[in-house]
Amino acid sequence: MSSCRMLARTITVLLPGILAAPGALHAQYQQQVQTQMTQHSSQFVNRGYSSVTQLVTGSLAASSNTSHSVSLNAGRSYAIVGVCDNDCHDVDLRLFAPDGNNIAQDVALDDHPTLQFTAPVSGEYRLQVEMVTCSHNPCYYGVQVFGGGSGTPMNQPTPMNQPMPMNQPQPMMTGGQLPMLGMIAPNQQVSGNLAMQASVYNSKPIQTWGFNCNGGQTIQVDILSTWDNYLVIFDPNGNSVGTNDDGGEGTNARLTYTCLGTGTYKLGITVYSTNTTPGAYTLQVQSAVGNQMQMNQPTSLNRPTQLQIGAPQAIGTIGANQQVMGNLAMQAGSFNGKAMQTWGFSCAAGQTFQMDITSSWDNYAIIFDPAGNNVAHDDDAGGNNNARVLHTCALSGAYRLGVTTYSTNTTPGAYTLQVQSAWAGGAVAVNQPTSMQPVTQAALPLPGAAGSTLPQSASSGIEVTGTIAAPNEIAFINVGESRRGRLETGDRRMNDGTWADVWQFQGRQGQRVRIECRSEEFDTYLQLLDAQNARLAEDDDSLGDQNSLIEVTLPATGNYTIVVNNFGEDRRAGIYTLTIH
Repeated sequence: MSSCRMLARTITVLLPGILAAPGALHAQYQQQVQTQMTQHSSQFVNRGYSSVTQLVTGSLAASSNTSHSVSLNAGRSYAIVGVCDNDCHDVDLRLFAPDGNNIAQDVALDDHPTLQFTAPVSGEYRLQVEMVTCSHNPCYYGVQVFGGGSGTPMNQPTPMNQPMPMNQPQPMMTGGQLPMLGMIAPNQQVSGNLAMQASVYNSKPIQTWGFNCNGGQTIQVDILSTWDNYLVIFDPNGNSVGTNDDGGEGTNARLTYTCLGTGTYKLGITVYSTNTTPGAYTLQVQSAVGNQMQMNQPTSLNRPTQLQIGAPQAIGTIGANQQVMGNLAMQAGSFNGKAMQTWGFSCAAGQTFQMDITSSWDNYAIIFDPAGNNVAHDDDAGGNNNARVLHTCALSGAYRLGVTTYSTNTTPGAYTLQVQSAWAGGAVAVNQPTSMQPVTQAALPLPGAAGSTLPQSASSGIEVTGTIAAPNEIAFINVGESRRGRLETGDRRMNDGTWADVWQFQGRQGQRVRIECRSEEFDTYLQLLDAQNARLAEDDDSLGDQNSLIEVTLPATGNYTIVVNNFGEDRRAGIYTLTIH
């Protein structure tokens, strides 16, 4: 068993506060960070990399992030190492080029993320640090930049800028002076256009909406737009008390904030960068006052179709040079007011593939990148109202191939989706007719597993129910249920690169549960986490035949997380059955 296997990531939103520790405790955590940095940066120092910046440290609460700026030279190879203290279980790094594009990231489940890349241009880059899990808030982190020998030599190590106040220099207008366009109430939406009638704050356009908040009331604020928006919350005195860049989907801002006093707060909509061209947006506020809704869950409030971001969950996966068959009239999601089904496709940066949809009705293809952005689309390039898209992936990860209709007036039905790629030895000539025959999704081979069969769950005594969740999706299971899952491309990754599925269930204090995981395709491995992501138990093969078993008495009433993984350092894929007695 690997002792460095880290806890699973959970779905949360950004928190506004960054707490400070007392002096002695601060020094203790700083020393932990320094020790971790020395350990994990040695691999680069031993290979001739030199320090470009000093070690920069900071503290973050769980699920919050901050950004640093660093100057990099075009053509030089770099390594950015991130570490955190002993209370941190998962910290992520993302690097954004001067034009705002994400050029490198490490979001694996580990506490020492590393970015290796060659800077495409010279200039100021933004390094985002996200504290995913922290058992005792706040957790301390450290980041340091190391440079290789290529590119323009840099001077001796210089201090990296401390966490940026998110592009907020001395404002031209104070928060108290900013006019309000109107008021927004809890669990409502309003629409606006930042290109019209905007004030100026920090040299950027801004519009604010008033919100009456009671002391101790918690709200979640979302901005939805097609451009990179930025949120600022001002208290009744006009002070900036909360900011966020992209805590929501894509480049949308999301912030959870608890009002310290009662009064009228201002919710400011602005741009992250002065280079951003603003436009239409939707502002949404959710509040848990009176138990009106469960925070951080999908809201039933309408989203304008022209501003819809992302894609429906994938109904299955498709590999390179394969076909799948579907029916858009059955179990379809919705995108831009039209029926849509998506299929997961694992693509490597630089890989080119051709996506074809064939049907008797006028279909339409959309490709979504791993961040949920619409990166390509087509109507009838394949002829006869059939879509065809030739796309080169800019990022590595799980893409979604969307099948929809060209018009809302189209009646959808059966279709065949085909992917061709010459990535693996030029097996298929793209843009040419293929001899592939349509196959059903059930007949497709799983990644890394041939002849996969469903595991039998007869020994559990519980009938298997439900469908297999999409890759990277948190699934839910009740005590007394047995559900199937699958480790596959697009799933969450452990720090050793293996895939992992995340399940959640509700338990009661003092309740005795028996959790079983069985598979005929890989050696299963289980972890059980409490509501604070503290690991309660783990097991490899106590059930026998490389199957896992956890038996535990739950310490509290609340939400629990199960992480299903394969034992060993080699990545495994396959179907399994999870049962809770």
